[in-house]
Amino acid sequence: MLTRAVAALLALVALLPLPSSAGAQKWPPHHARPRACPQNCPFSTAGAQKWPPHSPNGIRPVAARRDGLRAGAAAVALALPPGVPLAGYGSPSRRLLVPDFLGRHPHAFWLKPSTGALDPIMARALVLQAGPTRLLWVAVALVAVDPGLVDEVRAAAGDAGLAYDAVILSASHTHSGPGAFVDSKIFGVVTADRFDPSVRRALVTGIADAARRAEQAKTRAIVAVSVGLVPGLTARRLSSTERPVRYRCTWL
Repeated sequence: MLTRAVAALLALVALLPLPSSAGAQKWPPHHARPRACPQNCPFSTAGAQKWPPHSPNGIRPVAARRDGLRAGAAAVALALPPGVPLAGYGSPSRRLLVPDFLGRHPHAFWLKPSTGALDPIMARALVLQAGPTRLLWVAVALVAVDPGLVDEVRAAAGDAGLAYDAVILSASHTHSGPGAFVDSKIFGVVTADRFDPSVRRALVTGIADAARRAEQAKTRAIVAVSVGLVPGLTARRLSSTERPVRYRCTWL
């Protein structure tokens, strides 16, 4: 049975007018039967430069706050224990010949311990605040992020006096980042190694530190979005050319 939220969303979508076929390829899209807008807003010629806008179809966006938007950013190199295994590939070249039943490696069991770092493992934090509403967004060089890690980062930030309405952790999905941080036997055996609480604590501490530094750097800001092409940014691992690589990037 659909939840009330999903049902309300479907009802809202059903009420939206469909775009015309002639304007299907244009951007921004327009509605087939736009209604005249008597007020000053971007939908009217006279009010195109006025703010806050409103929709001639009756949907009113949130007005701009007088206190504006504040933002801060910071990047922190995560201090991981020496010898932490790499997550991402469970190939024989990364595995120990025999699992470490003798405890020779403090943080590795199935996989070989790392021998150093070519590049630092980074956590890049962005904090946004509009009035009382606060958001934390952290991009971290991990193969994946589990829901429990989000909760632990939120709790660590709270211990430092930083409360957020939303916390987002984005993993870069690197296959050359640390392992042993996910409490999953299957994931550990296949690709990330056995769970090690000390590695997990190091990640949470570093991410929370990035959030704290971003808060210290917070200042007034505006939000803008840009889209562009960056040829050569990425490549396909497969040799097939049936699906060419898309170099389109979006910047916030």
